[in-house]
Amino acid sequence: RCITPRACSNFFVVDQGPLPPQLQVSLVMPRTASICEPLELSLVVGNPGLVTITNAMVSVELPGGLMFADGMNEWRFDSGLLNSGEGRRFVQRAKAEHDGTFDAKAVAVSGDLTASSSASVTVAKPVIALECSVPGASPMGRPVELCMMVRNTGNAPEPMVRV
Repeated sequence: RCITPRACSNFFVVDQGPLPPQLQVSLVMPRTASICEPLELSLVVGNPGLVTITNAMVSVELPGGLMFADGMNEWRFDSGLLNSGEGRRFVQRAKAEHDGTFDAKAVAVSGDLTASSSASVTVAKPVIALECSVPGASPMGRPVELCMMVRNTGNAPEPMVRV
């Protein structure tokens, strides 16, 4: 990098050395999810600088109650060679064990460079209750009147309920 003033002036050149490398990481999760479905984590590791980055080690940690498809709560990998201006997207599925709000964190490290990102998801859970009332006794072979009520007492909709 060189600094030069405007043309037609007394100027000098200062060599500031090469541009420092830059590392970025971005973790994205849905804002809300249902406990009944897996959720998708998207991670982008990028190099906005002008210097190639090698061996950027990435780790994503999930809090208790949230785990990846393999049953672990940590995902570690090498993002590989990242050329100038390049970014790579990685996707992983996770499942919640219970409802609540979960905060996940991703960290990328390459040499002296470190970048981090965090994301949150609120997991809701439907709780289906079925109540039924029938008369105590009725003659055999006669129609019986009964009352059934289905309620969702949870904090998430459940579109697949069938009675």
